[in-house]
Order: sequence, then structure tokens, then C-alpha cells
Amino acid sequence: MNPERQQALVQEWANLNQRITALEERRDQIKAALTETLPTGTTEIAGLKVSITRPNRLNNQAIEKAYPIHEYPDLYRASLDTASVRRFISPVILETEFTQPATKPTITLK
Repeated sequence: MNPERQQALVQEWANLNQRITALEERRDQIKAALTETLPTGTTEIAGLKVSITRPNRLNNQAIEKAYPIHEYPDLYRASLDTASVRRFISPVILETEFTQPATKPTITLK
């Protein structure tokens, strides 16, 4: 692919990103307006079903305070701290023995 074609594709990509951002902002405005005016549940409008839920979330800090780990260890689980792993294990070992390729390459535009 020649440099001119690459430049055109990158410019098109940048333009698409701008349009997508504007569309996402408008979508969020519409969703906010509908959430404020429609009841919880499913409402049919213009032949489409609009569902609004208002889910509750657990207050983890309150639970941790009421049920501390030293008294209720069964409520907690250990997980791998990847930041500590990167500090503790040699980068060469991590790269050769514990790294797997991503399923898709990543590409970004700034």
C-alpha cells in the first residue's frame, strides 16, 4: 500500500472516530432523557421495546466493614496480583514462559 493510501485511510479513520464520538454522545443524551421520563420496566414505543432497569449494587465497603476478612475468610478469595508478578518474575521468563499472543492485534489512533 502506498503512503498516500495509508494517509487517506488514517484520515478517514480519524473522521470516523469523531463522528462515532458525536453519535455516542447523542445516544447517551437520548438514553438519559428516556430514563428520566419512562417508568422502570418495558415500554413499547414506535414499535420498539424500551427496557429500563434500576439495578442495585452491593456496597462492598460496608460489607467488608461488617464482615472483616479475619472473621469471615470464606467470603473472600485470593487473586493473582499481576503488578507483583511483573516485579517478582524476570521479564525474560514472563515473555518466554508466561506470555500468550493476543487473539487480535491492537491498533490505536491518537
